[in-house]
Amino acid sequence: MAEPAEVQAVVTAAVAGGVLSVVLNRPDRHNALTGEMLDALSAALRTAEKDDAVRVLTLTGAGVAFCAGFDADEARRPGRLAEFRRSLYGIAGRLNALEKPVLCAVNGTASGAGLCLALACDIRLCSAGAKLVPDFIASGLVPDGGATHRLARSLGSAVALEHAWTGKPIQPTQAEASGLVNRVVPSDELPKALRELTARLVKAPAAALGLTKRAMARALQNDFAEQSEYESRLQAILTDS
Repeated sequence: MAEPAEVQAVVTAAVAGGVLSVVLNRPDRHNALTGEMLDALSAALRTAEKDDAVRVLTLTGAGVAFCAGFDADEARRPGRLAEFRRSLYGIAGRLNALEKPVLCAVNGTASGAGLCLALACDIRLCSAGAKLVPDFIASGLVPDGGATHRLARSLGSAVALEHAWTGKPIQPTQAEASGLVNRVVPSDELPKALRELTARLVKAPAAALGLTKRAMARALQNDFAEQSEYESRLQAILTDS
């Protein structure tokens, strides 16, 4: 009797050397998100939140795409799209709140919910062949999961609106120039770029990394005096401990 085929995990997560490496693993469907994948992402994130041995989290996709958004077949089932969106909101919020570096290697097209997932990460390294596609309007939806927050602040509200209204892809060079992604590299150099940045951050003081992330988030809403005072309070946490 033939051995049953091995079932591949739709999301892989492994901890090594202080790094939790998470990979969306449905390459045949361009890593379109299912309920199972969202549950697995949530579980991986829980590891990053609770395990002090995890100092950096990385996220990428298997195959030629980063993530094609929600799986259309599953999302059409009654009630599933609402469940998917609630799960995505939770994951995006937790990635944003995690006081550890979250690095995303956008190895191919990131569209819809896949774009939201990439934008929820702290640093985005982007393949030169990737596209960022805010294709929500065609489905009668608005960009969500915090996407409008990132898009408007990086691209400017007028440019962000044009992309959101038309679904026109944001090209890597445009994304890099606007600060929406940190760096664009040739596709075959993306894994190396991710490894090099991860290796640098994993050696840095964890508490300082986390509080710096907290300070940068607060800087978007504080004036200069408020932010200076906030920085002083964070500095005291590090120097008085």
